[in-house]
Amino acid sequence: MMSTMLWWQLQIALDPSIEGFGGDIMGRSSNVKAGTLHNREVREVLSYIVVNSRGEA
Repeated sequence: MMSTMLWWQLQIALDPSIEGFGGDIMGRSSNVKAGTLHNREVREVLSYIVVNSRGEA
């Protein structure tokens, strides 16, 4: 799900004429343990999400 959301954000940043996306993403939602991350690379943030959630990577 995170991959899809990042893709959407990239597409909107590259083409400001896109106003949004419609549809559903299959899968269950997952809670992520709260944390504060500063000056981290996207890879590190995504790794944190995977490690600290009940979702599957």
